[in-house]
Amino acid sequence: CPPGKQNGSARKSITFVFDRCYNATTNTAQVYNEIPYSLVQSFLEGYNATMLAYGQTGSGKSFTMQEDPDHIGLIPRSIVHIFEGKEAEEDEDTIFDVRVSYIEIYNE
Repeated sequence: CPPGKQNGSARKSITFVFDRCYNATTNTAQVYNEIPYSLVQSFLEGYNATMLAYGQTGSGKSFTMQEDPDHIGLIPRSIVHIFEGKEAEEDEDTIFDVRVSYIEIYNE
């Protein structure tokens, strides 16, 4: 976004960084271990976490995030990771409050 004014309010420049690109042979286990794994670990340490898939229609966002009989997506992997980590860390003095939201906006 170039600096300037929009609707009378000042706007500052924002830079977005491209982190990674995966090819067709990359599976969700590899993607999970590179990115969401550390995000879930931070969540287990008490930080808020958000996972977002954004891209062109047909690029594989839903396939990557969800699950089908032949494929475990990033969301199911994260849920398993959270509850395994919760069980490992939970004791009499620790209480976990896990809330999960999932939304898919289609043809917006």
